[in-house]
Formats: sequence, C-alpha cells, structure tokens
Amino acid sequence: MTDCDIVNYFDIVISGEEFIKSKPSPEIYIHMLELLNVSPQEAIVIEDSYSGILSAKKTGLRVIAFEETRMPIDQSIADFITKDMLSIFNIIKK
Repeated sequence: MTDCDIVNYFDIVISGEEFIKSKPSPEIYIHMLELLNVSPQEAIVIEDSYSGILSAKKTGLRVIAFEETRMPIDQSIADFITKDMLSIFNIIKK
C-alpha cells in the first residue's frame, strides 16, 4: 500500500494477527465492518489467499484478488482478479 501511495485512501487497516480465529473465519471482516459502521455492500476487500477470499465472501463482501504467481491458488470465487496494485486502485475508484 505504501509503494503505490494509496494508504491514505483507507479509513482503517487491520491485520489477522489481531484475532484469535484465523481465516477462513469471517471474524476479521465482521470486526472491520463494525469499526467502519458500513454494510458488506459498502466495502471491498483485497485478498490473495483462498482462505482470505472465502472469509470475505462468507461475510458478503466483494473481493479483489491480487493474483498469486508463486504458487497455484484458487481465486475463482473473487469478484475481480488483478495482477498489479494500479489495477486494484482503478477498481476501487469505480
């Protein structure tokens, strides 16, 4: 996020390290929605792992998958799959 200078476009950034249950538990995304006071329809998630994508989808969130090229990961349930941060930024702007 800092490489592309987009961190200022986010109201909050949270990490799975802050939670007891790991993804695919939707706990992290439920917490995020509560902190932001928004519905799943008003938010979008950026993920790269299958567990992360599944966790977000379980919460009813739209997901942008950052394409993983180091190993085969099923990202097919994501709403968008992108290869670079600029593409992610363009999707968010829409």
